[in-house]
Amino acid sequence: MLNSNERMGFIIEYMSSYDEKIKMANKNGLFDAAKMFELFAIEVCNVWFGQKFSNLNDETATYPYVDLISENRELLVQVSTVQDIPTKIKTTLEKIRDSKDKKCSDLKNIVFFVLSNNSIDKVREYSGDNQIGSISFTIKDNLITTNDIITKAQNDLNFQKKLYKVLKDEYENFNINIRKFKGALELSNSGLKNIEGLINGEYEIDRNEFLEKITKDNERYISIQGGAGSGKSVLCKKYVENEKLVLYA
Repeated sequence: MLNSNERMGFIIEYMSSYDEKIKMANKNGLFDAAKMFELFAIEVCNVWFGQKFSNLNDETATYPYVDLISENRELLVQVSTVQDIPTKIKTTLEKIRDSKDKKCSDLKNIVFFVLSNNSIDKVREYSGDNQIGSISFTIKDNLITTNDIITKAQNDLNFQKKLYKVLKDEYENFNINIRKFKGALELSNSGLKNIEGLINGEYEIDRNEFLEKITKDNERYISIQGGAGSGKSVLCKKYVENEKLVLYA
């Protein structure tokens, strides 16, 4: 059984390196930074508020200005990885105030979930006479930073235990996924190399006309059809040869 000091050591180390972890995942093509942080925010908010959260973007891609919603539909969360947090908060509140979208009229309580950085010290409160629209914003009630997560874990033993489990599970899954992803890339690289592009080891068919058409059309999904031995695999190999990340099945 781990004691509190060991749990806190892991939590502090994990949270302190989280920004670098996001960048590493993004570099390896696993997630884009914003999406990965949204997934992380869901798990932490589940523990922080004691209820389940879901991603509003899964319900509708056009939901305005917020990303997560609580199970009781009363609490909304804006997740952000931006460096200028004060501007993000102010512009979000202004956009909600000025929006013509009917959904915005129902937004009353929004929490901003952000990566800690030096701009945190410049965050202003918007309540009372300074309130923007119908939403009151105070640092205590409406802002969660990665540093706040560490502080809460230090002062709340129950939160600390639950957070430790969340971070430990994510840490293990992340490393497993990185290894699997790199392994898949290595296998794909070998598979593509084994596709022979020359006829009898000497002649190569000019496929530039097909490649130019595919590139010009710029479609998200491409279907290459033809009889056995007609060169489908070679065409695919040529098309992706300059791509940095290719998974080949």
